[in-house]
Order: sequence, then C-alpha cells, then structure tokens
Amino acid sequence: MGVVLRNRIRVEAFLSNVDKLRTGYITKTQMSSGLSMAGISRELSSAEVDLIVNNFLETCSNVSSLQLVNYRKFTDQINSVFTGKNLEKDPLSKPEEKAKSLIDKTRFQVCKKELTAEQEEIYERAIEKLSRKCYTKRILVKPFFDDAAKNQNSSLRVGHVTVQQFKQVIITNLGLNELSTEELDVVIEKFDDYNDKMVNYLAFSNTVDPDM
Repeated sequence: MGVVLRNRIRVEAFLSNVDKLRTGYITKTQMSSGLSMAGISRELSSAEVDLIVNNFLETCSNVSSLQLVNYRKFTDQINSVFTGKNLEKDPLSKPEEKAKSLIDKTRFQVCKKELTAEQEEIYERAIEKLSRKCYTKRILVKPFFDDAAKNQNSSLRVGHVTVQQFKQVIITNLGLNELSTEELDVVIEKFDDYNDKMVNYLAFSNTVDPDM
C-alpha cells in the first residue's frame, strides 16, 4: 500500500486491462505482470509478490473452477488508503488511519533489528569506528548509496542496496577499511532489516553520517 500511496498509482488500470470479460478474476501470471507494469514489484521481493498474489487466489466456479486471482478484492483494499468505498453516500468519510504510517518518510531511517549480545557488541565497535572516520574526514556516505541504488542492476527497493553494493560503497568508493570481515558482516546483518540480503542504507547513513 505504501508504494501505491506514495506514487498515486491506479492499480486497477493495470489489472483490469487484461480482464477482457470483466469477470474480476485474472491468472497469477497476469497479476504478477500487472504489478510489475504498475511499478509495484520494483519495491517488493519476489516472495512478497507471491504472497500478495496467493492471498487473493480463489476457486472461480464460473471459469472452469480454476484458481484465479480476485484482483477486484485486491484493488478495493489498496484503494482504501486513498478513500473508502461508496463515497457518494458518505462524502465526509476519511481514508484508514494506517495510511498515515505508510507515508511516514522516516520509516526507513531507524533500524530496530536486534542481534545477539555478542553481535551487538561487535556492531557497536564497528559503528564507532565508522562514525569517527566519517566525522574526521567529513564524509557523508548517503550520497554514495543513493547513486548505487539508482544503478540499473539494483533491486530498486526504496532505501536499500544489495549486500555487494553495500560492500563496494564502504570499501571501494569510501575507502572505509577500518572494519574486519567479521565487523562488516555484523553491520550488514544489523541493517538487513527484512533478512533478504538487502541493506537498509538510509538507517545506516543516519547512524554514521556526521552533522555537517
């Protein structure tokens, strides 16, 4: 929902286009393709896309009892972040309150992931080294990660880069070689907030970048 709200995407336009008979149902492949064309898949992992698709699967008795995606139910839920249904009957109704949290621009800037006590100790030591280096050299790491995130080979997930991109920025682009392999791995683990080998560089930058 956050992707749709931020970019004001009319998801139904991409999904209904393949529903020529206006049944309200499309195949899993058509659903995945529609999400991709709408630009939603760029900010989701393949597992997350599969979870969305499977959540709206239904046995469609009027289409040879096939398992199809009820995309109208999906778009109804998505559109609830903008407004409610039957607005003409209740013009003063408001979108769901949870939409406010979806457009919170600070939601990626703090990492709350907890590690083991031993890892947390290693993490604190590593962050102290990096923060001191960034402060003394007056280095801002965020712009380097912003550039990496825009690379055509990036996953294009908001505020995240791949583990390889993270290491390249830290070691090659910035020359922050103060960390041991163990320390770097723990830092990556700390900011891999979805446990899918994607590093939350916004939270990392917010942690080590000095006030200029």
